[in-house]
Amino acid sequence: MNLGQVEHNTRAKSFFNPVLTVNQTLGDPHVIRTTRKDVYGNPITTFYMYTTAHWGIGCYSSHDLVNWTAVGTSGPNQWCYDQLYDQRCLGTHFFWAPAITETANGEFVMFVSSTMDEKDGFNDARLRVAKSCRPDGGFKFVNTLVTDRAFIDPFYMQVIDSQCNTRHFLYFATMADFDVPKEHGPAGIYAAELSDDLSRFISAPMYLFGPNTHPESWVTQGVNEAPWVLQLSATDFIMVYSGNLFNASNYGLGYAVSTTGPLGPYRKAVENPILKNAAGVVSPGHNSFVTDDEGQLWCVYHVDNPDASKKEARMVALDRAHVWHENRQFGIAIRGPTVGKQQAPKIV
Repeated sequence: MNLGQVEHNTRAKSFFNPVLTVNQTLGDPHVIRTTRKDVYGNPITTFYMYTTAHWGIGCYSSHDLVNWTAVGTSGPNQWCYDQLYDQRCLGTHFFWAPAITETANGEFVMFVSSTMDEKDGFNDARLRVAKSCRPDGGFKFVNTLVTDRAFIDPFYMQVIDSQCNTRHFLYFATMADFDVPKEHGPAGIYAAELSDDLSRFISAPMYLFGPNTHPESWVTQGVNEAPWVLQLSATDFIMVYSGNLFNASNYGLGYAVSTTGPLGPYRKAVENPILKNAAGVVSPGHNSFVTDDEGQLWCVYHVDNPDASKKEARMVALDRAHVWHENRQFGIAIRGPTVGKQQAPKIV
């Protein structure tokens, strides 16, 4: 395993992208931050990253966002099959883009799409929920959120609305427009409100936007996917999403803004894409965000291996992001993709 070229200390001081490569794919990285106390009461920060992998779901841990270690003594392959595969209701194949959140009571909730049969295609994928008392495995099936439509790429967000109420939303996507049956509605990004225990929808999936109803010149393959939402205020939200097929040369990131709440309407930014191919970087996209101890926002995303023989062996990269405000407008910029040496995240 290549854990990136870094200068080692207790925490990495600098790094080069990619920060993580393995001999199989590392797609759709979703990073969460956890804090636990040691026997002396000192806080210990651990980041967990979950990925789409050939074997199912990959899980890695890090203390600095640069050095990553596969979770479990049996490696990521056994992590998936020992902890998830035994629960047949969670699915058996095509585990896709896991999203994990830690609740206030220390429970870990996973949202993921999967199919029940190896012969099923992605149009048979269903959004499912699993829960565990720890972040590194033990997830047990709870519920299938939608039984009659195929959705992928879930993202969970807790929202404090203008009335100071706590609400829970799941954002997700369809496959490409040419794969979506017309009776299932338009291709693109959807959202639904979740119950307080995060186990079921309490509203029907709501269409937000897509490649056909909200076209962009850089999106040529009928795909808007992988939503990640940042809340700036009770009314202002930024949604970062990926455009085009994940293995296409023009895969990249765009964003849209809402000034009326978590369900929009969302307006796509004219400067899109905000992350795209560059020298030595192929197909960057499907990201998550995490903040370091100095308040710096970091974008974690996957890139294709530039070696054509290893195209599906996606890798994980890390770059700075910045939310900007100007003349009552707001948006987000990503300082990447990069391949040169840069200062590592500040983690205490």
